[in-house]
Amino acid sequence: MVLAHRCGAAALAERARGELLAAGWRPDPLRSSPLDALSATERRVAELVSKGLSHRDIAQSLFVTEHTVAERVAGALEKFHAGSREELAARYASGARSDEGAQVVVATPLCCSENSRRSGSVW
Repeated sequence: MVLAHRCGAAALAERARGELLAAGWRPDPLRSSPLDALSATERRVAELVSKGLSHRDIAQSLFVTEHTVAERVAGALEKFHAGSREELAARYASGARSDEGAQVVVATPLCCSENSRRSGSVW
């Protein structure tokens, strides 16, 4: 599913996702990159963090409170799997794609599952 999504095979990725959901799998939201996962405000805040602005400077430039900036920075840190503002700034500035948050699914066809082998049935 993730591979299909990354290759641009949206229809195949959506079909795989539907099949997995029907089988009972509950995924985290599919993200192709941390940049895609950021809200508009998180993206703007991450951009300003990458320019070296402080929470106070970001709050003043966006006309929001420092608390709001802190929340948006925390959200961006989580989505980029970054441990610090410096790491967030580096990842945002480089546009790095992180696969840490992507889920890899290895699905075993029903005919090959442990239960079907015991029962002897294919379907």
